[in-house]
Amino acid sequence: MPFREDQLVETFNRTRGRCLYCGRELAFHAHQLFTERGAWVVDRFIPVSKGGADGPENWAACCLACSHRKGERLPWEFDPGRFRPDAWEMDSYLDGDDEDNGRKGKIG
Repeated sequence: MPFREDQLVETFNRTRGRCLYCGRELAFHAHQLFTERGAWVVDRFIPVSKGGADGPENWAACCLACSHRKGERLPWEFDPGRFRPDAWEMDSYLDGDDEDNGRKGKIG
């Protein structure tokens, strides 16, 4: 699905330019540029195949490694130490002050 520039900006900024799953720093200009440092893709936090929406509320900036590893799994299947089945809303994992930038809590 092609994304509009404003959608990419919103998705990238939502995770403060870091992968939602591992906290790796991403480069905005490297969206889908797979050979670039900081390359990233738009991931569906809850995969569409598992009932997730294909809209901005379910889009997350994701590094290539995490996107490949996560695949079609639910977040808590991918990383049960961080994500919980009772917290389906991606926003509950954003805007924290975790010093590890998202690996063990919220992205911040």
